[in-house]
Amino acid sequence: MTQEEVLNKAWVETINTLQKDKWTNLAGIKRTLDGLATELKGMVTKVVNATQATEYERFTELAQLIYNIKDFATKAGLTLSAEIEETIADAYKTSYYRTAWQLDNATPNNVEIVFGKLSDLQVRAAILTPFQGGMFSDRLFQISNRMAYNIQEEVTKGIIIGRPIGDTADEIYDLFGKEGEGYQWRAELIARTETIRAREIARQSLFDDNRNLIENEEWINMESACDECQDLADEFNAGNHDLQPILDSHPNCVCTIRAIMKDWKELGGSSDEEPDLMDYEDWVQEKGIDE
Repeated sequence: MTQEEVLNKAWVETINTLQKDKWTNLAGIKRTLDGLATELKGMVTKVVNATQATEYERFTELAQLIYNIKDFATKAGLTLSAEIEETIADAYKTSYYRTAWQLDNATPNNVEIVFGKLSDLQVRAAILTPFQGGMFSDRLFQISNRMAYNIQEEVTKGIIIGRPIGDTADEIYDLFGKEGEGYQWRAELIARTETIRAREIARQSLFDDNRNLIENEEWINMESACDECQDLADEFNAGNHDLQPILDSHPNCVCTIRAIMKDWKELGGSSDEEPDLMDYEDWVQEKGIDE
């Protein structure tokens, strides 16, 4: 295999693995959100179904719901924050080791790339950094608190104007799960964005530590990339490397950067030594990495 063929094959396998892992992890977060939605629905349904209750009893139930919503939002924020942190930590580690594997296979045997075994402390230090002025956990609690406030406001409004409780319930369900603006949609968006950002931070850290081996970098767009990202990619690949995917584009971006290695001979490889792609699992075992 040529050096370029090794890089391309490793790149495709890495992207496929990261995408598969991302959707698997996000499916877990979605199940958690579905569970929270069911819990909220149960809280609201209890009030709606109190058909035999007196007006005073119904008012008391609604007042208790207003009180309980704040606790529910706090629980949602804590649960999702912990789950998303675990997801992005996994994304960071997978991306870091997969990128190291790519670089190592594209360099001669007498050249050692710079990388190390990641500790949990190193991973946390890398992923728990502010993004666009805030931590992902802060943004989760902001949308949780906003959801609680909006639900409490809807319930209070319903009490004041005498709106049927069923209508109030519909409003609450929309505030939690409405596509494009509900709490569930916003929480999933944060999870997707942070997962992609973590894998790009990991990849970039490997590039930064191995600048002596890398000739250039290339912005790669997936098929679903938007026009804005295509324009940014063209500018980056024309030489403006101040741009970076994820950090300066938009949420749920699917762009990434890959390394263009220096020529095999320039790296010290002999004409008798051909680049080859070691199986990733064999490489991990050889390096003594515990994923």
